[in-house]
Amino acid sequence: MGLFNLITARPHQAFEKIRLSPHSLVARRTMEDVFESFTDPDGNFIEQFQSNGFDARVLELCLYAAFSEMGYCVHRPKAPDFVIERNGYRIAVEATTTNPSTSGVLAQDGRALHSLSREELWEYLHNEWAIRLGGPLTAKLQKRYWDRRECSGLPLVLAIEAFHDPLALHLSHTTVAEYLYGFQVVSRAIIAGQMVAEPAHLGAHNLGMKSIPSGFFNLPDAENISAVIFTNAATSGKFTRMGWEKHGGITATNVARVGAMWNSDPDVRHATWFAYDLREPLMRERWTDGMVVLHNPRARVPLPNGAFGELTQVYTPFEENFAKRHVFSSRTILNASPSGSFKPIEVPCIPRHEGRALAASLPEIVTSDYWVADKEREFLGVVTQDTEEPNDWRAWSLGRADDGLHYPIAGESKLFSLDHEAVDFMQERIAFLSFRSRNSTEVATWLPSLFPRTLAELVARQERSGEEDG
Repeated sequence: MGLFNLITARPHQAFEKIRLSPHSLVARRTMEDVFESFTDPDGNFIEQFQSNGFDARVLELCLYAAFSEMGYCVHRPKAPDFVIERNGYRIAVEATTTNPSTSGVLAQDGRALHSLSREELWEYLHNEWAIRLGGPLTAKLQKRYWDRRECSGLPLVLAIEAFHDPLALHLSHTTVAEYLYGFQVVSRAIIAGQMVAEPAHLGAHNLGMKSIPSGFFNLPDAENISAVIFTNAATSGKFTRMGWEKHGGITATNVARVGAMWNSDPDVRHATWFAYDLREPLMRERWTDGMVVLHNPRARVPLPNGAFGELTQVYTPFEENFAKRHVFSSRTILNASPSGSFKPIEVPCIPRHEGRALAASLPEIVTSDYWVADKEREFLGVVTQDTEEPNDWRAWSLGRADDGLHYPIAGESKLFSLDHEAVDFMQERIAFLSFRSRNSTEVATWLPSLFPRTLAELVARQERSGEEDG
C-alpha cells in the first residue's frame, strides 16, 4: 500500500495539502521512493503518516534516507526508531518533534513567531524555544531506551525537529545548543583572525508560571544520551528538492530555494544568503544537509569517531565544526517563478580589508567593520556606526561604477539601533539588487516572493502559494 492511498477518516492538513496539490507531485514520488525500502515494524506507519503523526513520520523518512546516504545499514526495531550500523559500530537513534500545545502554560502563554518584534524574538529564543525543546527531549529521557535490549551498550542519539509553529522550521541549531549545554553566547568577536565567543551560564528558562533548568545534558540520566541530532530540513520541501533530478520532468511546477548558509571565511561572523532555481542549482544537495550533531560531553557511551562525520558537529555553543555548505535554514518555493529560470545569487559578508579596498574612494565609510557583497562584487552593503549617535548604525548600499570603484546608490541609506539588524537588512537589500541586475525584467518581478520583508509576510506567502517549508 502506498503512502498516499487514503486510509484515515481524519487526514492531517499538511498531508492533505501534499496529497492533493499538483505542485507536490515530486515530493509525493520521492517519499514513495524512500518508503519502498522502509521497514514498518509496528504496521501503523501509513496511518500515522496520514493523520496526527504526519510531521514525525516525515522526519523518520528523512532520517532513513540520510542514514542510508551515509552508508549505514539501517535496522528498524519496534523501539528505538533506528539502529544503524557502519564500519563495525552500531548506534541507536530515537526521533521526536515539538508540536503545537493545546493545554497548559505553552498553550496559554506561548507566542506565535510571526507576531514577535525583534526584541521579543530574542526573548522567545532564550526561553519559550528552550521549553518547547525540553518537553519532548525530557519525555524521551524518561522512557529509558538505554535499558532496552536493542540499545544495550550502544551510543543513543535523540533526533528532534520543531513543528510547533509554522515558522519554527526557520530556527537554527544555535539556541538549541544553549539549552542542551546550559551556556549562552553573549557576544562574538574576531580577534587575530579567530572567532572568540564570550560565554555565560544559564540557570533556567522561564515562560509564565513554567520554569525548566537549562542544560539538558546535565539532567539526571542524560549521561545515557550520546548526542542530539537537530534538523529543520526534514520536510516535504526537502523531498521535492531531493527528487527534482529524478522526477522534475513529470511536472510543470517550477521550484526555487532561498536560505542562509555558513560562511567559511574566518574574518566574518554572518551567514551567506543564497537563492537558486532548481533548474540552475547553486549546489548539489544531500539528505544530510541541514542536520547538526550536538555531542554530550557527559555521555556514558560517546559516539565513535567519525560516526556522523558528514554532518555539522557541535561540542559546546562555542566549539563547532561546520560541514561544507551547511545551511542554517531555507525555504522551498513552488510554482512562483516565470517560465524562465533565474541566475543563482550568493550574498556573503566579506572581510573588512576587502570592503575597505572596494570603497577606497569614500573615506567617511571605509572604517566600517561590517561589509556585505554579492558574489560578483557588483554591489556592496556597508554598516557603520553613526558619527553623531554612537549607538545607532547606518546601512549604505553601494554600486560599482565604470572606474571599478563603488559609490553610494541614491536613496540607499537607512538608520538602525542594532548592528546585526542593519547587517540583515543589507544582505536582503544586496540580494534584491543582485537578483534584479542578473536577471531579466520578467524574472525580476518575482523578487517580492523571494524575499518577504517580515515574518508576517512570510506566513501570508505560504498561505497564498504552494510553498513548502524547510
